[in-house]
Amino acid sequence: MLFAPQNLPKPIRVQGAFVSDEERDSVVSFLKEQSNGPSYNEEVTKHIDTAPVPGAKNDSNTAHGGAPEQDELFVEAARFIIEKDKASIGLLQRMFRIGFNRAARIMDQLSDAGVVGPEEGTKPRQILMSIEQFENYLEENG
Repeated sequence: MLFAPQNLPKPIRVQGAFVSDEERDSVVSFLKEQSNGPSYNEEVTKHIDTAPVPGAKNDSNTAHGGAPEQDELFVEAARFIIEKDKASIGLLQRMFRIGFNRAARIMDQLSDAGVVGPEEGTKPRQILMSIEQFENYLEENG
């Protein structure tokens, strides 16, 4: 067999023992039989159960389980998007000179607020509010 390590320019020849699927399965079965089952540390499992899940809908917008926090650029981004009648993460990145994650978070907040529609693949999002409706939204939601 040839192995291509990252630190060498050419692959090197290596040799290893062949292990069949049956042999592998029997070793795994043996190890399972010898085990008394999994033993978990309760503190660790409790921490895992209560930890925020990355990528969860409101995880990126909440601070320590509290109310959702709006990005500082939320209002400015909403006004810009409504004025341009275009909504995309890339547009927010370019106009506000921010990274992808922050732009995506702002876009999610705009979607949750009803300013823009849901994602439709790579197409720009649909604008759902006029500037007057957005100003009313700001008055109602502070």
